[in-house]
Amino acid sequence: MNRARVHYLSAALLILSGCATLSADRGAEFDAEEGSYRPDWKVGEAWHYDDGYAVAVAAQEGDKTTFVRLDQKGECYKRQGFLLTDSYVEDVLRTNKSITPQASGKVDGRLRLTPGYLLNFTREFTANGVARKHRSLFKVEGEEEILVPAGRFKTYVIVWNTINPVSGWEGFEKWWYSVDLKHYIRMEYRYGLTAAGSRVLVKHTPVAEGGVSPSALHNGCPLLEASRK
Repeated sequence: MNRARVHYLSAALLILSGCATLSADRGAEFDAEEGSYRPDWKVGEAWHYDDGYAVAVAAQEGDKTTFVRLDQKGECYKRQGFLLTDSYVEDVLRTNKSITPQASGKVDGRLRLTPGYLLNFTREFTANGVARKHRSLFKVEGEEEILVPAGRFKTYVIVWNTINPVSGWEGFEKWWYSVDLKHYIRMEYRYGLTAAGSRVLVKHTPVAEGGVSPSALHNGCPLLEASRK
């Protein structure tokens, strides 16, 4: 896989919704009035995948959470809920400038888990100082129970598509997302002209089971170094 695209996570990211039974004990912040959700990540918890990819929560500042790659020294990304804001991957520092919905409403990282839900937004950011703009769409396709090496989980199936309208570069991710584990259990992806790929969860390490050592969380990530200044 081209590591330059792993931060799309996500991108950021992901349209998760849920039912009114979601609560803090499931690792979530749920707004019953708005029907929206975002994970309540804890510093030290980590997720390990079959292709060697591994990430852990390294820091939290307000509604921003910084993740570090355990398998790739120095690489990291920051999210506001499910929305990617900043990242450092393959010596490229991406810094968020704005995330704007293409329709009425707000984009604050608190997302819905309703099958059929759509979110269109534009993200403007810089990549090593050069301005970029991507148009993105998230869609919640439905629910599915799947079996992976880490176990059997109920998931929400979420598809993300993004395009740079200037260069024509496109990205695609399909997540099988677990509310209980606060991360994807399986992901299929393709970025630009690179080959398609996939990964599945092998292990989740929650804080209750010891989490990741503090020394492993400070892997030289420039986002963490900047926050200390």
